[in-house]
Amino acid sequence: MCKMGCDRSRAVSPGCYPLLMHLDRAWSAALSLSLLAACGVARRDSQAPARESGASQSAPAENTLVAGGETSEFSGGNVVFGYCPNVTSRTSLDLARADVAELVALAAGHHEIPLRWRREFPDDRIRGFAERTSLVLDVQVIAAEDVLCESPRDDSNYETSGYRALLRRLELAVELSSADGAVRGAFQQPFVTAVAANGERELYGRERLPIGELEGTLELGVDPELVTESETLSVDITFAAPSAYGTLTPWVMLPGPYQMGGGRPSWVPVSGAFPAPGEGCEAGSSVPLDEPIDFLGDTPRAAYDLARARFPAQPLRAAWQDTWHDPSSLSWTELALSPGPATHACLNGRDLDVYASLRLESADGQVQMEPVVVARVGLQPAAAGQARTAHDFSLSASGRWTPRAELEAKAGIRDLDLGLADYGAVFLYQTFNSEDDKLQGELSVRKWQDHLDSSLEHPVLLWCSGAGCERYWCSRSDDGPSCR
Repeated sequence: MCKMGCDRSRAVSPGCYPLLMHLDRAWSAALSLSLLAACGVARRDSQAPARESGASQSAPAENTLVAGGETSEFSGGNVVFGYCPNVTSRTSLDLARADVAELVALAAGHHEIPLRWRREFPDDRIRGFAERTSLVLDVQVIAAEDVLCESPRDDSNYETSGYRALLRRLELAVELSSADGAVRGAFQQPFVTAVAANGERELYGRERLPIGELEGTLELGVDPELVTESETLSVDITFAAPSAYGTLTPWVMLPGPYQMGGGRPSWVPVSGAFPAPGEGCEAGSSVPLDEPIDFLGDTPRAAYDLARARFPAQPLRAAWQDTWHDPSSLSWTELALSPGPATHACLNGRDLDVYASLRLESADGQVQMEPVVVARVGLQPAAAGQARTAHDFSLSASGRWTPRAELEAKAGIRDLDLGLADYGAVFLYQTFNSEDDKLQGELSVRKWQDHLDSSLEHPVLLWCSGAGCERYWCSRSDDGPSCR
């Protein structure tokens, strides 16, 4: 069970692939919460808040729920953090009680937090906001309770069958407004207690508010002739020390059935993150390249340069995969990778993002590009006086949605054809593991057509270097001699 969980590469916001997923698809079997908060927007810790465990608390009295605790017993897949289909027992809590009062102090009162809005499509009809502004939250704590949550006895869903959890919840009345006048509204709902990676307690909640019921100047740029099923603002807030953080995510959904590979037609025209990321940062705040980071044990520039030094000899074995649905053969080529020097760095909790460029050139001439990439590096511990080495690192690049003709002309991919799509975006993801010196990467393209976001089946460029690559290639195709 988790509050957050992102894919491997980074669309609009680092950490998610892609951010502009369809609402229903994002909310389907995994019952995923907080798509944007899950992408590391404005997070201070690299791990999601854990569920509070009853084992860490003193033994409760008979028929009393674990104080501040939450445990779960279920045989299934992932379920949304705070999921509570049926409340089978509840215990009201005094707001003045010490372990409750500390949670009340996190949420209650007036909060003013820097907010960044950003268009997710290059469309001037999306307007009525200032890129840099602030979010104002006025919060009243109504009540607190410990609840026992269980799935219905007749629940046959793999994800939720047998679910049982103890949760601490605070009922909050929240008034929200942005200083630029874009949105203003209010809601009341339970917020669930969580424990962050640093051990501190937090309160998390989400609400979806109809855009039409909000006051404000925000315009989503929806064609007036387009029939929409819903236009909502998803509000994700975590109250934590020293500041609340989260996202404001307007969703537009159209009527219609699910489409293969595309979900339902829906999109995010603009997104808001608070606290606002620093200049040049997708998330977190800007930090100097040449000042040491305590948990890293080195400077951002030095850590990145150690990772660059681990790049394998060039060129690398690479292949084009013709289709996602039938990877029966690969078209082989070679790929040269040239990582550029670090340009700046951003710190988001214990996630350090180092920004640089990565030049890619394929031997067949199909790819020649140099996107900006975000590197995350882990360093091996070392004894005093010994040099440190890069343990693992990843590189990712997530192109913004770009008009079809512009992307086809400037992407750096020869003969790129987006068909009748309105927009396209290029995504790149690469990992390295020092245990087997294996470097593995992928370059792909997504398109936005008829209000659906989907993968373009061609081109998909794959590359691999190091131990385990033959097994990797065989998993992608059965036409190599070593695969038989």
